[in-house]
Amino acid sequence: MKKCVCALIALIMSFPFLTACNNGDGVGNESKNQENESAAVSGSVSDESSEASEDGNKPYGWNLPVRDMDNREFRVLCREFGAGSASILGFNGEVIQRPDFDEQTADMVDIEKYRVRREIEDRYNCTITGELSSASQGDFNNIVKSCVLTGEPHYDMVFDAYGFMYTIIAEDMYADIASIDSIDLSNPWWDQNAVRDLSICKKLYFICGDINTYDNDGTWVIYYNKELAAKVIPDVNFYSLVENNEWTFDKFAQIVRMVSSDTDGVDGMSEFDTWGLGTESYNAFVHMLASGRKIAQKDENDVPYLDFQNDGMYTVMDKIMTFYSDNDNVLVANRFSGKYSNPWEETIIKAFRDGRELFYMGGLINMVGFRTIDFNFGVLPIPKYTAEQDNYYHSVSIHNMSCLGIPATTDDYDDLGLIIEALGAESKNKVTPVYYDKCMKSMYVRDEEDEAMLDIIFDSRCFDLGSVFNWGGILWEFMNINTNFASRFDAIADAAQAQLEETLEYFRK
Repeated sequence: MKKCVCALIALIMSFPFLTACNNGDGVGNESKNQENESAAVSGSVSDESSEASEDGNKPYGWNLPVRDMDNREFRVLCREFGAGSASILGFNGEVIQRPDFDEQTADMVDIEKYRVRREIEDRYNCTITGELSSASQGDFNNIVKSCVLTGEPHYDMVFDAYGFMYTIIAEDMYADIASIDSIDLSNPWWDQNAVRDLSICKKLYFICGDINTYDNDGTWVIYYNKELAAKVIPDVNFYSLVENNEWTFDKFAQIVRMVSSDTDGVDGMSEFDTWGLGTESYNAFVHMLASGRKIAQKDENDVPYLDFQNDGMYTVMDKIMTFYSDNDNVLVANRFSGKYSNPWEETIIKAFRDGRELFYMGGLINMVGFRTIDFNFGVLPIPKYTAEQDNYYHSVSIHNMSCLGIPATTDDYDDLGLIIEALGAESKNKVTPVYYDKCMKSMYVRDEEDEAMLDIIFDSRCFDLGSVFNWGGILWEFMNINTNFASRFDAIADAAQAQLEETLEYFRK
């Protein structure tokens, strides 16, 4: 009987649905999160984005068991990313939808998320409900704690940023996803880079995959103004630089310095002039990660160790910090924190929108909002540190992203695991092709060359446990823009090691 049901489901799942995308906006301000936290102290898409699985023409998840859940309700708690922000717009939930969701007016991705949820509800005789919460980091975590400790309110799935979630893992608030038998993390609807990079001692407490999309939006890239480039540096073909393995940090810095100029009629460079690069302090870390280095590496037993005090790291950081300290060529939004309530919007975003900035470095959450720009722009990978690197490496934001966590409310996650697997598989069949091929590639970027750049970017995403757990506040030292980083690293090394040991003590239990 189950084989018949699966065959029928496979037939139904083979018919795609087409709708239209709407507009939104978004700005990834990682440095702002750092400042706020200091004061208080996706599935990834890929070229497999089609409805045919590796088994041929069968859809992903065709062989998952189908079980009658007897009308069980599964509850989702999802952070409302961008709540109260004028610049991060368009996020409408992972798995669940807003109460005012209307299939006639919703955008294409949200419609597919809705259809996936309803299909899984019908298939498994269950309901999937929940809320989006705009609570602060602390209050959001307190909701999860109340769920685990008192059972009220009850949630089965949580979508939050791992830069917020990690703080309550050691309090036994989240379950080890890798230990849930009904979830197979080797399945193609889970981001295998995240599975590899985010585990500790073979345990995994948060994960990305096709079940969520905002982790994709939190992928960092370089946008560039094609018209400004054609005017100022007409002989430079950026796509050829990438294809010929010449897109390196040195080349990037050279081009930036060729473009920055005093154009506002007032002596001295200000936020109103023309800039080669608009960026933020967090991106110093992004460039470091793009070199293939990490704050924390892992050994053969999946045990992380700190790796930020060595000559190789110092060489990379010296070049990055020297470049970011060049106030005549690099516009860093954080320098204007005392002048503007939102320095990102008022400086680097404004300069790019005004056509006065060649490169803007930020998250793909900006892509939808940039569609209203009246000049042609492109997308490029974060440059390699040297041409000798085998691969590009791309950062996923620690706060402007979503991942899945499971509250530690029970010892029996069998049914929940099956529902999560089904949601992930069906999202890979329906949501990811719409998100990546129909929206990101066909509607957001403007040229075929940019589509190839997106493939490079998404194929090279990676995660650094040192930035996620931020042991000893080490990430903040990578964001402190000056060349005295070695002494700062020394000053926090013992605290970072001690906090890492505390984390390992919990994970080894």
